[in-house]
Amino acid sequence: MAKTAVIINETIQANARVNVLAGKRFENVSNTGFLLLAQTGSADGLTSELFVGTRNALESSPVGGTNRVPQIPEDVVVDEVDSFQGEKIQLNVVNTTTGDLTYNAKLILDDNVTS
Repeated sequence: MAKTAVIINETIQANARVNVLAGKRFENVSNTGFLLLAQTGSADGLTSELFVGTRNALESSPVGGTNRVPQIPEDVVVDEVDSFQGEKIQLNVVNTTTGDLTYNAKLILDDNVTS
C-alpha cells in the first residue's frame, strides 16, 4: 500500500473541453483509497471538473492561473475523495478563452487506508 501519483502538463486548445486522463493508466482506480487533486493553469480562463465513478467530486470550477507545477497544500482543490478499485476517474478541463492555455495538475491516490 502506498501513494500513486500522476503529473499532468497538457495544452488545452482554445474553446476546447478535454478529459486529460482519457487513455492514461491513471484513468482507472487501481486500489481503493483517497484521491487528492492540486491544479494550476498558465493563465486565467481554464475550468475543471472531477468525477470519480458516478460521483461529482469537483463541480465546474476555475483553475488558478499561477503558471507553475501545482504545490501542496497551496494548489489543492479537493482532498480525501473516496475512490474505489475499478472506478473511472474523469478530469475534464475547459478552456474558455480564444488562445491555447496549459493545464498543470497533480493527482495522488493514497491507498494506505485502514478500515
